[in-house]
Amino acid sequence: MSQLALALVASGRLMGMLNVYSQDEPRSFSPDEVRLAETFAQQAATALANAQLLENAREERGKLSAVLSSTTDAVLAVDETGSLILANPSAERTFGLNAATDISLPLSGKVPPQVQRLFEQVAATGQPVAVEIPTDQEQTLYISVSPVVGVGQVAVVQDITPLKELEAMRLQAEQEERLRIRRIFEQYVSPDLMDRILSQETGLLERRERRDAVLLFTDLRGFTRMTAISPAHAVIEVLNEFFAAMVEVVYAYQGTVFDLSGDELMVAFGAPLAQEDATERALNAAGDMQQAFSKLRSHWQKERGVEVGLGVGIDRGAVVMGSIGAPSHVNFQLVGDAVNIAHNLVEMAQHGEIIVSQTIVDSLGGELTGWAFRRIAPLALKGRIQPIQVYLALRQQEEHI
Repeated sequence: MSQLALALVASGRLMGMLNVYSQDEPRSFSPDEVRLAETFAQQAATALANAQLLENAREERGKLSAVLSSTTDAVLAVDETGSLILANPSAERTFGLNAATDISLPLSGKVPPQVQRLFEQVAATGQPVAVEIPTDQEQTLYISVSPVVGVGQVAVVQDITPLKELEAMRLQAEQEERLRIRRIFEQYVSPDLMDRILSQETGLLERRERRDAVLLFTDLRGFTRMTAISPAHAVIEVLNEFFAAMVEVVYAYQGTVFDLSGDELMVAFGAPLAQEDATERALNAAGDMQQAFSKLRSHWQKERGVEVGLGVGIDRGAVVMGSIGAPSHVNFQLVGDAVNIAHNLVEMAQHGEIIVSQTIVDSLGGELTGWAFRRIAPLALKGRIQPIQVYLALRQQEEHI
């Protein structure tokens, strides 16, 4: 018995072996027999390779079908003539298609006109496009259409309506928060500073943080006596004119009004927004306040017979900033040692005086153009063993009021 073995090779791959046997006495195969066997082996190898490719294609098609069936994104494919060649279940639901009857038919008329125009645009330009499209069913679809060489165009369609609704809810919540912050802070700060707070200090009302701030208090001297002898309407008018003039100066230096209580005004610089020159702003604001008050005082003396004065106290230090109060009433406030010291300073300030702490003088390096600082008697504070050094701040080339 004789045997001829041939390798089954297709595309450089070994597919198997072909064995040819002869039942005759041992002999050599003729060249024609060898050529015939080689031809058969080549055809067999090609057949095996094609069968394997077909099986692989079937497996891949099955995987693709499973993916397309399970995805929530709609997938559409058209050939180069614009006829539908693929529509997964999501596409059928989104566009009301029936893959069993619509395959091989023109897509035109079966999808919204704006979707059809996208396919036509991609077919004409050969370039992919991706756009958001609102539908008549109050939906928003995100459609990506891409060209596929030798096939046509493929579109992936996502229903982003829930995302758009969430985005609208987020924007509405942001707008409501901005409005809430504006309602709270518009009574404290100037309009331009309000815009900076809204743009830079998101979530400000929920913060609990420490800030280095300059605290300025003003207080009317002789106000208690005035309220006892003046008509109620005159007291209110004086207070309104006083606060209007003082707040105008505060806004000019971009300070923040944190409290208007009785005849007292509490202002901060460096909070809620950091200001590198907070001390300079506070001192110059205090000087302008005394100047503006001098005019008011002359007016009140002539028109109302009112005799009141103005004292100012300023300190600098760490404060805690945040919303403080009860559930039914919350104020955005500052608390801390610097607040207490500044309040003590304003209580000792006589009419026309601006009293500042050692911290203020030190933060200026001991000097500020246009100002002089005169050391006065130290101030004893409750809870402190040592009194603190304080100064009378005087604007140069101006007479003491």
